[in-house]
Amino acid sequence: MRQSFEKVVKDVKPDVAISVLYHFYSVALAQLCAKIKLPSILFLHDRWDNKTADKSAQQIRFQYGAEAISKSSYVLSVTEHLVEHYVKDSVSNCEIFPPIPEGYHGISEKGAKQTIVYAGSVNQYHIQLFDQILKVLALKNYTLLVITNELAKLNTLTKTHKNLIAKQALPSNTEAMGFIADNASAILVNYGLSEADNPDAFYSFPSKFIEFVHLNIPIIASAPKDSPFHSFLTDHNWPFMLGEPTAESMTKQLENLNNLMIVDQCFGIQRQLAAGIFNPDKIQERLESIINQAIKTIDSE
Repeated sequence: MRQSFEKVVKDVKPDVAISVLYHFYSVALAQLCAKIKLPSILFLHDRWDNKTADKSAQQIRFQYGAEAISKSSYVLSVTEHLVEHYVKDSVSNCEIFPPIPEGYHGISEKGAKQTIVYAGSVNQYHIQLFDQILKVLALKNYTLLVITNELAKLNTLTKTHKNLIAKQALPSNTEAMGFIADNASAILVNYGLSEADNPDAFYSFPSKFIEFVHLNIPIIASAPKDSPFHSFLTDHNWPFMLGEPTAESMTKQLENLNNLMIVDQCFGIQRQLAAGIFNPDKIQERLESIINQAIKTIDSE
């Protein structure tokens, strides 16, 4: 594998190599870059070692993941927890780096109907939450619109709950954001309520949340306590946090949606995030700065 990379590097002569820790390719590339002193940038989005159920394979991936991190010039991770999972000691070449959002620039119009929109994958903990909140939503004449590529998983729920609409995911992120902007009165970001729900929540961060803050639509968010996302929501005094008991908490969120002061508070936080740490131009500028810095570091050696 490394021989194949050596041939590509020899032919292309890149200034820097960029990869995501999601395959052994990333490990081989990091090894090669360290050997030939080619600057490399490694992105961490979630736990690669946890993408297999085989315990032996998990350990191998864990060890290679730690090696790839140690051999990379820069490590850009969505959370500190993810880096600390692989490398217990502090990593001087690591920086917390959010995914670059598209940054929606259209005008968000509150949906004509009372519609909560969820967009993304559907796991068992999503189904459980949907089942619980749909009963509450029905009492308040709200509809839950789920946009996903996994429609079959919702078949039972759509038969049970008349206020659930399942929609096939749209072809592009731009179209999805436009559709949500036109149809949602609120957005649901469900990252689970416990570690049992979503173990990955303790290492990752929901990229869709970063996209959604660019919409002028309230975001109802859930996350397990002590997870990076839950800490983020708490630190930013997020006004729409879904907790347990779920039915009571959802009832409270619906009440808050009718409170203009709370909605304006949410909009203010979202605008600040969209203009600041989740601004796509600023994130891109920082990435370009890191790339240039990596190249200069090698040139000076």
